Amino acid sequence: MYITVQCSCTGQILTRLDSTQLVAGQVDKIIVAFGLTEEWSEMSIVARFCKDLQSEIYDIELSSDYEAEIPHEVMDSAGTFQMSLRGEKDDRVITSNAVSYTVIDTILGVRSTSTRSIST
Repeated sequence: MYITVQCSCTGQILTRLDSTQLVAGQVDKIIVAFGLTEEWSEMSIVARFCKDLQSEIYDIELSSDYEAEIPHEVMDSAGTFQMSLRGEKDDRVITSNAVSYTVIDTILGVRSTSTRSIST
């Protein structure tokens, strides 16, 4: 089962609609669901994700339900990442502002082979 976060985009203004906290290390787990206004209809739309403006950009095509899975690469470690939208049709391009998500820390690393438990 996926965790779904919500955004809406009115014209070019993208807004987060939830305050869900995201935890580092999740893979194939978080979906963003978008509510879009008519400017975006019939366009090929991607959600763009990056850790910061100088890092690699991950473009994820929106499904027919206007949803996109957050790529694990932007959630591999604690910190923040940015997301925006880009739509294209013929020679027309529309973009949105970027919104930020905070990723909180977890215990990452190689799993131990120890199976000790605490006894009382």
